[in-house]
Amino acid sequence: MKEIISVISILLMHFYTNAQFNLQYTNTRQAAASHNMTILDQAADASGNIYIVYSDDPSKILILSKVNVNGSTLWTDTVSVPGFPQVNVITAKVNIGQNKVYVLFPGYGVPSPAGAIIAIYDLNGNYLNGFNASSLNNVWSYGVYGIHEKSNGNILAYYSYGDQFTTNDTMYVKEFSANFSTVWELKYPVSKLTWYCPTLLEANGNYYFTYTNDSIVAGSHYLKSYTRKVDNNGTVMWTNMIENVANRCMKKLPNGDIIIAGNNNPAGSILGNNTGDAKTTRLNDANGDTLWTRSYNGINNEREDVNGLEVDQLNNIYVVGTEDIHDYTPMVNKGYLQKYNSAGQLQFDHKIPSTSSTMGVYLDALSNLNTLSILGSGTIHLKKVLATNGTTIDSLSTTAGYAMGKSATTNNAGDDVFFTYSEGHCGANHLEVLRFCTKAICNNPDEVGDLIDLKAIQVYPNPATEQLLIEIPAIVDSKKNLNVRVFDMLGQLKIVKSFNTTNSASILSIELSTLSSGMYVVQCELDNQLFAFKFVKE
Repeated sequence: MKEIISVISILLMHFYTNAQFNLQYTNTRQAAASHNMTILDQAADASGNIYIVYSDDPSKILILSKVNVNGSTLWTDTVSVPGFPQVNVITAKVNIGQNKVYVLFPGYGVPSPAGAIIAIYDLNGNYLNGFNASSLNNVWSYGVYGIHEKSNGNILAYYSYGDQFTTNDTMYVKEFSANFSTVWELKYPVSKLTWYCPTLLEANGNYYFTYTNDSIVAGSHYLKSYTRKVDNNGTVMWTNMIENVANRCMKKLPNGDIIIAGNNNPAGSILGNNTGDAKTTRLNDANGDTLWTRSYNGINNEREDVNGLEVDQLNNIYVVGTEDIHDYTPMVNKGYLQKYNSAGQLQFDHKIPSTSSTMGVYLDALSNLNTLSILGSGTIHLKKVLATNGTTIDSLSTTAGYAMGKSATTNNAGDDVFFTYSEGHCGANHLEVLRFCTKAICNNPDEVGDLIDLKAIQVYPNPATEQLLIEIPAIVDSKKNLNVRVFDMLGQLKIVKSFNTTNSASILSIELSTLSSGMYVVQCELDNQLFAFKFVKE
């Protein structure tokens, strides 16, 4: 009996070539004129709700809010933990766990400073508990970088703290039990912890983190970026060190390898100059070895930065960032989007003219087979480009003078993108959360016409041995071609085939004899509709 896989369950994406954006809602926050509302972090759940954490700087207030799929604010709460009435509003992290919301932020009590604070809420906004993740007093927390809930309910927290009057800091990773006792901790002394520490947690409990040691030698800054893989019990499995880069982003490829990206001058003029290039590196997941590193220096004597990173099902890598950085007005920045294949070969370098200080990227529907949504603060607010070659499909503009933007995404049925921004160099009294549908059908539901229903297509068997069958329904207009491409997990094209469709249902066969055993991705294109799925060749 054949195994039939409905495309509705394996559908990665599809698109139409007309307009791509549809604004679903705008949720606006307005504070007093003297206040600076600064976005710190946000996360979205599978149902399309979004949780944002932001600050009201003059009053030292940290705020957590939930917005539902229709744009209504469900609840808003001032984040605090007993004993720590004030917070450092420079940074905070929010994570959605198992029916809980976790907020990690630097805080301090009176009179003694304290380090990283964890506040825990239920999904209805009720404060459940909170505690100080730090084990020392009289120290300042210079950075909080990540928080996860493990499958067993334990909490992972990533942060640093040290003596505020020296350059001696410590990078900490801790696992806490349900009663907040320390299960284990990792700590690494650093001369001066620099800026970023992206983290990843796998379902099996293994996790990854990367941080930067910023040494000062004879007045010059010397960066060393450390990436570590740690097992479920806190044992370090491998460590990778790369010089002259501060990694800002990290992603895991489908084959398991790790991609990290950053630049070698993360602080710009804070370090006394604005020069620096961006770097993207692939690490072997088995042993942490550096497989390749690619550098980008688009403008001589200017600074290139990395703001966002995505990977697709074919192990392609997308890096988005800015170049020609200046920390203060007038802003003359430019954005860029680059695509590398799994071997590190540059596929395209797409320039994004924009008065932009930060960029963010989201790969629509988590595949390389269609489009990317790009957030740029400044003049260009949102762009959609083809993931195949970087060609711009659509864009939206904002009148914000200096929008400090952030993005979040969900895996809900709409596969929407959320962008949150505030106006002003260091924040403003105006903040907006916007939700966009990423598919043109949201704009033009009546323009589908005679296109087939992709949900009706069936693909089988999986696993496959000699052939793969694609069963499609009748098509009103029979003068269409179905183009099929099969890729291996390195992104290499293995099979290309084209079929003439008919006005009656048909079953198309793809011969697999040339393929070796393993996992593959098949891409099908019909009248500007695309879909893709994985299958195993035995």
